[in-house]
Amino acid sequence: MTIENAAEAINAEITALSIARDSLDGSFPAALEAIMACSGRVIVSGMGKAGLIGQKIAASLAGEALEIMRENRISDIPVLDAEGVVVGMADLKGLVAS
Repeated sequence: MTIENAAEAINAEITALSIARDSLDGSFPAALEAIMACSGRVIVSGMGKAGLIGQKIAASLAGEALEIMRENRISDIPVLDAEGVVVGMADLKGLVAS
């Protein structure tokens, strides 16, 4: 790997973080509040790279003593009751204009 490759990788991460920052709106704190107020299960679901990020989120939430289920297939998702929260992870790369 050259310095140019490293700089290109860092710039790609900066761009991705800028897009994420700019897309934050009122739904973000609402989602956090729903997770923190959840008295049931928090289900984190995603596929591919989004699923890997979901695994990290699930591990962080598990550290907060919340009951976490990491699901890989939609058929794995158990029946939720009114106290549960589902966090769906998606790769929006193709949906976001750069």
